[in-house]
Amino acid sequence: MHSHVPPKPCAVSIGFDGQIFRRQLRGGISRYFRELAHDLSSTGAEVHTAWDRRRRSWPGTQPWRQADVVHATFYGGQPYRLRGQQQLVTSLFDMTPERHPEHFFLPALRSPHSNKARWLEASNLIISISAASADDMAFFLPSLSTPLKVIHLATAIDQLTPEPIAALAGRRFWLMVGKRHAYKNGLTVLRALALLHDRSSNQANYKGLPLLVCAGGGPLSRSERRWIAGYGLENSVMQLQADD
Repeated sequence: MHSHVPPKPCAVSIGFDGQIFRRQLRGGISRYFRELAHDLSSTGAEVHTAWDRRRRSWPGTQPWRQADVVHATFYGGQPYRLRGQQQLVTSLFDMTPERHPEHFFLPALRSPHSNKARWLEASNLIISISAASADDMAFFLPSLSTPLKVIHLATAIDQLTPEPIAALAGRRFWLMVGKRHAYKNGLTVLRALALLHDRSSNQANYKGLPLLVCAGGGPLSRSERRWIAGYGLENSVMQLQADD
């Protein structure tokens, strides 16, 4: 019988830059990189991050810039100039700006998404969180030859204990999670809700529609409240804060 030999810690150092954390301290992408760095460290990998507040060195001398693998967290500016055998990895979340440019108002010189193609081309590996995003990338950037790996997002939701919400007990509801403005199409959802209520109220067997629950994304804006009041939807929409 062979004795069990524990795996050796990863000999490759991994560095995460701080781009996304300069743009959003909270958010799905920020959380993705925070948890990814934490979990890689827990497996024994040598991980350096640019968002460690304890580090006070200049960006050019930070350990993450010297790592064997540099993982960009967004697409701002020009891709890094790598030294020696360094490798650059980029995560691809979606191609929404390419699919729906009408929802992205920053001019090209200010929008990091205008640099996305450069980052993807300069990378040694692209990690896509879905096959759909990978397909979109192939459509919009057909000449891109960078190797790509689809790795779906993990979840620990099975480890959570649900907390019941009294106001929703026994009620049917639709759920919209996170921010609602711009390409999240929150106003489009409200328009659809108004149409459904208008049509259902004219039916003899009308029994009421499910409640629209907006979890997270901040309190309803003035324009949202005005729209809801204008269509008499005050009792049909609920906004609440929610943890995992």
